[in-house]
Amino acid sequence: MQICWLLIADYPDHCVWEAEMSGVLVSGNDLLTLTSKTVDECKKACEDESTFHCQSFDYHTATSKCFLSVASRYTTALVVHTSYSYYERNCQVKYQKCSGASPNVEWSDVWHAKYLPAAVLATMKMTIDECKLACVQQDTFHCRSFEYTETTKTCALHAYNRQDYSDFTGGLSVHRVLLTHTNKNYYELIECPEEAKPQPVDQSKCVWLDAVDNYYLYGQTKKTITSTTVEDCQKSCEDETTFECH
Repeated sequence: MQICWLLIADYPDHCVWEAEMSGVLVSGNDLLTLTSKTVDECKKACEDESTFHCQSFDYHTATSKCFLSVASRYTTALVVHTSYSYYERNCQVKYQKCSGASPNVEWSDVWHAKYLPAAVLATMKMTIDECKLACVQQDTFHCRSFEYTETTKTCALHAYNRQDYSDFTGGLSVHRVLLTHTNKNYYELIECPEEAKPQPVDQSKCVWLDAVDNYYLYGQTKKTITSTTVEDCQKSCEDETTFECH
């Protein structure tokens, strides 16, 4: 019997570089420092890095140094430093940069007396509507949700939503990630304007790489097909519509 497993990869191969952000950096997350490099050379080094999944780098123009990192605005808020510029690869298809002024931005129904125990990347005192606007217009990290404390009129912004946090915790059910707090209510970003959505991958431009014998990708199986050939598995992966098969 021949069996194939259709997989969704941890790190997509369609990452794109976002625009430069000058005067900010990701502090304390450097894994590799390169000297005498241009910005383009740093980008190429980040893309080619094999010892860790490089998602960003800080660039020091005066010394032509770049500091490669696994951190991104999903995990870490940027800090101000006028001598640096920040560059990030967006590998998260699910991330959508929203226009806060658009009426098409959709939020979940409120979860009363609940909060998400993920890291708070920004706290501000304002109304609920102002919190929503601040979240979708956030630049220093990718805001996905927030809690609002009615007694103090403050909101705490997260780079995670419930599904992200469930994945981060390693399998905790998405229905159980919220904790109870009588003074907090939880809001989650669901939808962004149509024009802001990432474009789907053009499968016609994908190519199959050579087989890597005696290895497999652990823990990422989405569908199992039995009694099939390699070619049939490839065709099934290409034709899959319920998830993006890599």
